[in-house]
Amino acid sequence: KIVYFESKKYFIGDESSSSTLIEPGVYCYNFNHDLMPSIPESFSGIFGKVSYEITAVQDIPWHTNEKYSVPFVVVRHNNLPKTRHPYVVEKVIKFACLTEICKFIVTLANGIEYAAGEVIPIKIEYENLGNDIIEQTKINFKRQIVYTSFGDDNYFEQDTILTKQEDGNQSLICTSLHLPLTLVKSNERYCKVVTVEYYINVVSVICGCHQNAKMKIPITIGD
Repeated sequence: KIVYFESKKYFIGDESSSSTLIEPGVYCYNFNHDLMPSIPESFSGIFGKVSYEITAVQDIPWHTNEKYSVPFVVVRHNNLPKTRHPYVVEKVIKFACLTEICKFIVTLANGIEYAAGEVIPIKIEYENLGNDIIEQTKINFKRQIVYTSFGDDNYFEQDTILTKQEDGNQSLICTSLHLPLTLVKSNERYCKVVTVEYYINVVSVICGCHQNAKMKIPITIGD
């Protein structure tokens, strides 16, 4: 449990005041509090959650205090960049010790920041100088949630949200991933207790007993 902020307001009396007699009637007290810019968004998962509440307490002398709590939801608005630049990852690999090199290039034309419901265009290029046959190219859009406790014990929740597969020994693959509308936003910049991260994993499946090529690209989900 981490308390990101705690603020107390006294509607009747103050921290050092004595008992105050309240006459019968209805009393209404208005208040407001600015949330810190870096506050994490509300979230609920298997091993933990980020939640918020407002609590009002009646401090009654010689009696048990009356406490009332009302939950509220925090929704962050993380604006995506107005101008998006292509994101290119290049990897030079050898599928086996005695084979020639292969240049493996993945290009995301619209960068690595997206909103839920958007389409991610993906271009994959192979410059294969050897005779190795690439049987398949697998593209997975994955989410990883890391729960961190006070004892620095980490619990992981991982799932594959989207999967695409391109068959054949192609030198150029142009495809896309259509993101679901219900994605929880990335929060690794704001929360260290429950961290939500996304990435695209591209795997080249090679014919024979050779090592597959893998590419992992982090993706940020905002709005």
